[in-house]
Amino acid sequence: MLDQDGYENAETIKRITYPHAGDVADYCLTSHESIQNNLIHDPWAPFSCEEHFNFAAFLKRIKCPSHEIDKLLKAKMPLDASLSKSFRSAYTFNKRVEQVSDGLGWQSWKKVKSACTWTENGPSITFYHRDPLECTQWILGQVVFGKHMTFMPIQNYHGGIRHYDDMNTAEWWWETQVTND
Repeated sequence: MLDQDGYENAETIKRITYPHAGDVADYCLTSHESIQNNLIHDPWAPFSCEEHFNFAAFLKRIKCPSHEIDKLLKAKMPLDASLSKSFRSAYTFNKRVEQVSDGLGWQSWKKVKSACTWTENGPSITFYHRDPLECTQWILGQVVFGKHMTFMPIQNYHGGIRHYDDMNTAEWWWETQVTND
């Protein structure tokens, strides 16, 4: 008898795993844990205090344009004196905001300018790219994805036929982690 996916009934489904394959060999901090540790030591970084952080968050939340930030900082208003010293212009304000990062911010983009190689005297083309290794490390370091990741090689069989559905069910994954020592 076949199930809804066209396979034999559940009794014929078999899963082969290799004990301890995919276990953690060494531990390193996730990007989330690293950010949390930094926040414990300086919770308002890169701002000097909570008021400066809240001021910056407010201006970003209302999407205040740079020219208006300049007007606000240079106006004869009752702003906290330390705030005026900390942010002298929209430029310095934006530079400070750019220092806030979750580990893979806009700074991770690389700019490459290249001439067209398929035409003579062709226009130059600008490419933007990220380092795939940095992106992979960032994704793997996200706590919310942790419970959905598996590193253990698995062989799934449905009705005696090998079923491949994820990377960890592939031969390469099995051969890489399971050795005949």
